[in-house]
Amino acid sequence: MKKIEKDILGLLTCAVIVVVSIGLPLSIIFEFNQSWIFYFQLYPHMIIFPLLSFGIIGINLYQVFVNIKSRQGSFKSKFSIVAISLAISILFYNIEITSNNLMLFELNNQAVARINLPQENIEKINKIPNSIININDFIREDEINVSKLELEDSLSRFIVNQEALNNEQKEAYHTLMKASLAYSTWENIVGQFSFSRNLYALSFFIIVFTSLMNWMLLLIYSYQDVINPDKYINSLIFSSLLFFTWLPLRLYYNLITKNLIFGTDEAIGQLDIFAFLIYPLFFSFLCWKFWQFKENLSVIISIFIFVVSLTFIGRFKPGWVSLMFGLNSNPILWIIFLTIAVFYCVYLLKKNKHDFLS
Repeated sequence: MKKIEKDILGLLTCAVIVVVSIGLPLSIIFEFNQSWIFYFQLYPHMIIFPLLSFGIIGINLYQVFVNIKSRQGSFKSKFSIVAISLAISILFYNIEITSNNLMLFELNNQAVARINLPQENIEKINKIPNSIININDFIREDEINVSKLELEDSLSRFIVNQEALNNEQKEAYHTLMKASLAYSTWENIVGQFSFSRNLYALSFFIIVFTSLMNWMLLLIYSYQDVINPDKYINSLIFSSLLFFTWLPLRLYYNLITKNLIFGTDEAIGQLDIFAFLIYPLFFSFLCWKFWQFKENLSVIISIFIFVVSLTFIGRFKPGWVSLMFGLNSNPILWIIFLTIAVFYCVYLLKKNKHDFLS
C-alpha cells in the first residue's frame, strides 16, 4: 500500500474510532447529564459496546488493510469491498432510523407530542396505576399528551414497582410506551429529536459498515494475497471475535430492555434476523479461514467455545449481562473495562507503530 493511501486510511481510522467509540457516549453524558447512566444501562449494545471495543476493532482492521499486497486488480477488489459494504449499510441505516421503538436518548428532554389513539387504547391506558404515571393529566378525550421526561420517570417507577402490577396494568403501560416511542409520533414534529440521535445514527451506520467490511475481508483474501499472513489473520480473527461480543448485549436489549419498555419477549427482533442468521455462517467461515492460515485445531476449538458461550449467556443468562453492563451494573466496572481497552489500544499502537508512522 502506498504511503499516501496508508496516511488517508490512518486518518479515516482515527476519525471512525473517535466518532463511534466516544462520540455517542460523550454526547449522551453532556446532553442528558442526569440520566446518562440509566441510558448506558438500558442500551449497552449501542453505547457500551462501541466504547469498549471499537478502538481495538479499528486498529486491527487498519492492520488488515495495510497487509493486503498491492498488485494488479487489488484496488478494484478493495473498492468492491467498500462499495458493497456501503450499499448494504445505507439500506440498514434507512430502516433503523425510521423504525419504531425509539430509544429514550433519541428524544431531547423538552420533547412533547400529542397522539391520537383509538378509544379502546385510551381505555386500556387508563388502567395504568398512579404509582407509575398520573394518566389523567395526559388524556384529552381521544388523544394523549406525552412528555419525554414523564415517560422516562414512569419507566423508572415501572422498574421499581412492576412486581406489584397485574398483567392488565402492565399491558396498559406497554400500550402507552409503544404509542409514545413510535417513530410516527415524532417524525413530523420539528425540534423533538436529540443531538445524540444524530451521533447514534452515524455510529450505527459505521458499525454495520465496518462489520460487513470485516466479514468481506475474511471471505475474499487468501494466504498469497497478504504481506504478513500471521498479522493479517490474527488481526482479522481478533476484530471478528470483538464483533461477536455484541451478541449478548443485543440479546440483553431484546429480552430485558424491550420487555420492560414495550412488553416484548422475543430474543430476536425483526431487524435482528439478518445478523443472527449471518453470524453463524461467518463463524463457520472464520474457523475454516483460520485453519487455512494456521491449521491450529486448539485455537479453533477455543473460538468455538468463546462464541457459543457468548450466545448462551445472552440468550439464557441475560441477568449476567445486566450485572456487568445493564440495569444491575456499576459504572466502576465499565471504567475498569475501559481502562483495559485503552491500555490495549496503546499496546497495539506501540507494537505496530511502523505501520502507522511509515
